[in-house]
Amino acid sequence: MAASIVPLAHGSSSSPRAASVWATFIDRDEYLAGLLVLASSLREVRSRFEFRPLVTSGVSRSARDAMRAFGLSLIEIEPIVLSEEQQVRAVHFGFADHAAGRPS
Repeated sequence: MAASIVPLAHGSSSSPRAASVWATFIDRDEYLAGLLVLASSLREVRSRFEFRPLVTSGVSRSARDAMRAFGLSLIEIEPIVLSEEQQVRAVHFGFADHAAGRPS
C-alpha cells in the first residue's frame, strides 16, 4: 500500500484542494489497519488534501463499512492484473503474493 497525490476532476475549480487528493490502493482487508493509521495521520497533521482509498472487489463489506465509518469516501476500482513481465518483477522485488493478480 502506497500513498500518492492523484489528480481528480472536481468540476471547474482551480483550487489545489479541489484538484488533488491523497490516495492509497487497498485490495484486501489485511491492509485496513494501515490505511486507517494513514488516514488518522493525515488528519492529525491537517493535510490540505482529502484522503481517498482506491478499493477493489477484494475488500470485504465490513472493511468498507469501517472506512466509511471513519469518514472516508471510497473510490471503487477494478482489480489490477499484472502482465507476465510485471509478475516477474513483482516476484523479484518480494511482492510474490500479488504476482498472480490476487493476493495469497
